[in-house]
Amino acid sequence: MAADRSIEFDFDRIDGLIAEEEAALEPKHKASIAYRTVAERYVAGGVASSWQDSRPHAIFIDHGRGDRIYDIDGNEYIDFHLGYGAMVVGHAHPLIVDAIEKAAHGGTHFAQPTKDLGVIGENLADRFKLPLWRFANSGTETTLEAIRLMRANTGRDMLIKIEGSYHGHHDSIMFSVGPDRSQIGPREHPITVPQAMGIPQAFADLVRVVPFNDLVEARRAFEENPGKIAGMIVEPAMMNCGVILPEAGYLEGLKELCHEHGAYLFRPVIEAEYDMAGTFNGNPLTMAATRTTLTEVLTPDVYEQFNRVDKAMKDGLTSVAERYRLPCYVTGVGAKGSVIYSKQRVREYRDAVGIDERISYLAWLFQQNRGVFKSPWTTQETWTLSVFHTEDDAARYVANFEEFAAAVAS
Repeated sequence: MAADRSIEFDFDRIDGLIAEEEAALEPKHKASIAYRTVAERYVAGGVASSWQDSRPHAIFIDHGRGDRIYDIDGNEYIDFHLGYGAMVVGHAHPLIVDAIEKAAHGGTHFAQPTKDLGVIGENLADRFKLPLWRFANSGTETTLEAIRLMRANTGRDMLIKIEGSYHGHHDSIMFSVGPDRSQIGPREHPITVPQAMGIPQAFADLVRVVPFNDLVEARRAFEENPGKIAGMIVEPAMMNCGVILPEAGYLEGLKELCHEHGAYLFRPVIEAEYDMAGTFNGNPLTMAATRTTLTEVLTPDVYEQFNRVDKAMKDGLTSVAERYRLPCYVTGVGAKGSVIYSKQRVREYRDAVGIDERISYLAWLFQQNRGVFKSPWTTQETWTLSVFHTEDDAARYVANFEEFAAAVAS
């Protein structure tokens, strides 16, 4: 919406609304809060991942079905979190459950290939037009291996990464994921900021950070490090600050730039023998689930459903934002969307880092208190759709957002 018509957020009021919503949420999670103290006796922090330790308290989940999840207090939610977007197939999809059960009856681990391997590889090659595939068990493992490939095939050690992007928690790339404004340095030469303690400086010296959507700074990084850069890792749409879409020509320009300097980008086709090993890579349960997902669940008609629900979400949220003159806009791609609380379009991390996180936290509380589970630990309002989500679910999300909008605009 036009910047000159939008309201200014009253953060004293927002602080008061946060206190009210937190007070309303706590009684709903008595079992989760109590169980956290039990888990803390044996598990560091009482959670399996630090990302699960989100304000105001961790919520322990009992089970999920379709696009619904249920916490240990018995609360039901429409799940727009979906495990940070990993569960676009929804929870306990009957076809996938059946495939895993059948595979488990035949044995859960052999450290040898199974017959699902070729079917999955062929399907992926057809979908993504990349001829050769290997399998890992996490995004962290995948980027670790991709970086090793780039270095092995170029004989170079340096990497370029985007400021504000997350690509796994290994030492080669765990830099400038969400650095504080006081740490980042000048835009022309961003400081490579370690995201955790214990990462040697030697790794930081091999990473050059650049802004998203900026070919000039990407070129500068190559020109200042001639013959040293093995490759560049970048999300086609930046997902760690809400959803930031690439500008026209940006991705194509990066590809040309990398190839001009003999470096790799994204998922390069590397014609070389490579020893990628992992005890649980391609295990029977994972491969059975993957085969069913690709051949029976994520079919073309499902993507049409994604588009319908996505349109309902975006149209509804945009209408609410305009009626209440909120300083925000709605964006997204495919099954992933976001409300960005900024009057101007966000092009990169530095545009987003100055946005006050209290507003997105309050939006999260409003949804959580009204039966919608959204991703915690996000500086912008984000959602993911599954194959089970409907336009009625989108309407529920939009209705909750309107309650939030009315509260902050009054």
